Amino acid sequence: MLAGDSTRELREILLELDADLARQEAAIRAGRERLAALLSEEAPSPDGAVSPRMAEFLRASNPCATPRSRRPTPPPRRPARCPAPTTRSPRRSLFSLDVPAELIAAAWIDRRYDEKGLVRLSDGELALAVSSQTNIVVDLREPMEVPRPRRPWMTARPAATVRRVRFFADDPAAALRAVAALTTVAAGERAP
Repeated sequence: MLAGDSTRELREILLELDADLARQEAAIRAGRERLAALLSEEAPSPDGAVSPRMAEFLRASNPCATPRSRRPTPPPRRPARCPAPTTRSPRRSLFSLDVPAELIAAAWIDRRYDEKGLVRLSDGELALAVSSQTNIVVDLREPMEVPRPRRPWMTARPAATVRRVRFFADDPAAALRAVAALTTVAAGERAP
């Protein structure tokens, strides 16, 4: 489930996921058919040159080949929300945590690609990862008690104390600006 989906029924979410996968499947099938047609029409050139139609197909099927300035920027799907006076982790469906702005000592971008699990509590640090990635770190002025992650069918577990929160934001610069704005308003200090 994604953030914001907590009020939706599981069946509705799964049907939407199935429709998305069907659209992706159709796009892949159409691309393979177009490639097969291009390959059957063109013989490979001895000098390795490709026809304009093949070049267009390759450009369209490989977004990395398109110059960055021409590539559209997708909108963030799971933005971090920062309603005053707290900052909220964007992984609401799995784990929700409101950090009071006055507890934020510092925040910075630090990309990690080796997080274990979606929610991890260890050594005074809470990590909320997406695809094993975190990219924002928030240090707290004082320890904060957080509930331990649990499944709905599990009994409650004792809270843990953390001094640092790591999480993933689709747009880390915007998330950092939001945290900085919150801390400027609440504590009179700008997050480094």
